[in-house]
Amino acid sequence: MPFLFLALLGGVACAGRPETSERISPAATTGPGATVPSIPTLYPTSTGIVPQQPTTAVGETRTPFPPTATPVDLKQAVVRAHLQIPAIGLNRQLSGGIGGSLTVEDLTTGARVVSANRGRALAEITGAFSSLSLAPIPDGCDRCASFSYQLPADGVSASGWLQDSILLASLDFFFTQEIGPHFPPETVIGLHREPSGYTIGQTIAVLADGTLWRWLAPDAEIDPADQVSQEVLDQVDRLPFRFWEDAYLADCPFYPVETLLLVTTTERRTLRLKCPALALPITLVPFYRQVANLSAPLLADPRNLPFPEEALPLDGLVFYQRADGASLLLREDGRAEAEVGVNERRVGQEDPTVVAELAEALASSGVMPRGVQLSVSPGPADYEELLLVRGRLGVYELPWSDRVGQGLLAEVVTLENMLFNLVGPPRPAPTAPTQ
Repeated sequence: MPFLFLALLGGVACAGRPETSERISPAATTGPGATVPSIPTLYPTSTGIVPQQPTTAVGETRTPFPPTATPVDLKQAVVRAHLQIPAIGLNRQLSGGIGGSLTVEDLTTGARVVSANRGRALAEITGAFSSLSLAPIPDGCDRCASFSYQLPADGVSASGWLQDSILLASLDFFFTQEIGPHFPPETVIGLHREPSGYTIGQTIAVLADGTLWRWLAPDAEIDPADQVSQEVLDQVDRLPFRFWEDAYLADCPFYPVETLLLVTTTERRTLRLKCPALALPITLVPFYRQVANLSAPLLADPRNLPFPEEALPLDGLVFYQRADGASLLLREDGRAEAEVGVNERRVGQEDPTVVAELAEALASSGVMPRGVQLSVSPGPADYEELLLVRGRLGVYELPWSDRVGQGLLAEVVTLENMLFNLVGPPRPAPTAPTQ
């Protein structure tokens, strides 16, 4: 199976859908796509070659033959494919026509997207399927990936157990970009991570009866279901939905986009997340941390890479870095962790109430802008001191040089004193060696 298929599906999906598209999606939503130039159709209507006029000898008369062009049915199918995992209710299919139209459907939810000018994608999909081999599905395996496809023009069709991990991952990503991630019926809590520089595609889903499903996109057979406690289910109806926005995104390089689904007796919310530690508000962190713990076995798969340690972890409320590079992290339980130099760390304890009040004062000061940008940007920093704070609306970031403004002076002095108590006064910058 050519790797180009994976790259193409990812490239087409990330670029957004073409302008001309019909969307019928009653039970799934996706983010807006960027407008891209039209992709050439699978079969061009012109070769670009100018035909030569027939030559006629002097005195010779010829009667031209009438044209015999046959109309082409642009809706004629060139590919059909159907992917199912019965245990989790996954039942999705795609079909493409000779004119480059592509239809993607979720037969479980009824979501459906029709888009035009997808000939390039269809040509690559067709090429991938033409050399695909499928094994017989083991008897009674409702956790196995059942796949069927047809290439009508070539008279090729097959069905069976799809075990190609690259194709499975490609199809999962493609379907997710077109009609959203799959969650089984009766899902109350769902978390999906897209493939990224650190992760392969992965999903967890907690059903209304406490059933817990975990699966990885490249797997031909998903793991058996587990069970969660009733306490996990009960807290969903107590979540402060009205305080939450639809997206919390920090542009950390190579991090996956995550989809968090929450369903109560009266509401269904879908949140888009990226780099949660540097984006989530205080009110969402405890619940997200619990859901993330349910997905820990997926993250532990050796095909993933560990996420790097962020300056402000999920349980962090305040991060302060002074001009000499020494830093202070205040956690929600009052722990104070200071770093200075290489592998030199000091740990102390502050009153958790004092830490929470300090974070609230900083976040509500009206001085710090919400959103983390500079501290996750590549390249050298053009600031001397940095402050990150988690508040009720998200994470706030403020870099500065020389002196901080009066609006934050009292709180920054408090942080400087805490850091001083752990590592001492600022250390002088190293002097350049003399020649």
